[in-house]
Amino acid sequence: MKSRLLAALLLCLPSALAAEAPARKIAVVVDGEDRGERDLYLGLVQVYKPRGRLLAYELEDAQRNDPIAKGRLLSTLETCDLVVAVGNGATDFAVSELEDVPVYFVDATVVPGRSLESASVSGLFGYSVDDLLDAVKALRLGVVGLAYTPGYEPLAGLVREGAAARGLSVVARRIGSAKELAPAVRSLLDRARVLWLVGDPLLVRGAGFEFIQENTLSEAIPLVGPGQWDVSHGALLGSDPAPAQQEADAVRTIDSLLEHRSGAGPRVRPAARGGVILLNAALAARWKLRTPEGPRWRRVR
Repeated sequence: MKSRLLAALLLCLPSALAAEAPARKIAVVVDGEDRGERDLYLGLVQVYKPRGRLLAYELEDAQRNDPIAKGRLLSTLETCDLVVAVGNGATDFAVSELEDVPVYFVDATVVPGRSLESASVSGLFGYSVDDLLDAVKALRLGVVGLAYTPGYEPLAGLVREGAAARGLSVVARRIGSAKELAPAVRSLLDRARVLWLVGDPLLVRGAGFEFIQENTLSEAIPLVGPGQWDVSHGALLGSDPAPAQQEADAVRTIDSLLEHRSGAGPRVRPAARGGVILLNAALAARWKLRTPEGPRWRRVR
């Protein structure tokens, strides 16, 4: 009898220890000026606050620019088991400033490629490769020219695979530096009828984006970018994921990271299919494109 009782106690011991294990400390961070990410930020806070040990920050100018305020914030964040950065502003802050804590970004569209190469950075992008490929096929835009930067190889691979599954041809160029940008883009424009940008700020912001936009517009070649900003600044197509799906996917992966479970999927991945396709209405009219109607297409002016 005693041996049976001892065996039963030993069997229960792992579960008892697990139950007594302290909750892992998590921080959820958003740029205070990024109003478009506020609902997702609050949703994640609502999910994790009841579990305890949650820190939540809406970044202010002082926390980004004042050395003392920034230092205090970073010293606190470095004590966390995981920092969840929501949106571009918070993601750029976290991957640039934190060194000794894992960062999981959610709904970002512009992430430095060097950060994506770090094993401590993982995330869910704020655009759907599948939705964008469906749009390219629906509009019959032709051969896809794919420009991507180092760190974005997994997403570039998904574009290639998805395009092949839809019968779309792809020509691709990896652009590793600013001096490679102009010749690579010109090469792609000679062979493609639509240019897709998958990359960090070298491609999708600043002088690089302006150069690409000028050349694609002069050649009447549509540009595919990640999201709302890109469509508002001259891309024909962008993507806006379904908010509920984005939150659910993020929570599923965050839980896996906190519990050290395997099977969380790729370290970085795009949003799931089922969001909204953003369409530059002015460019679609200029090029006389026959565009589908319906709730999944949102015209941006």
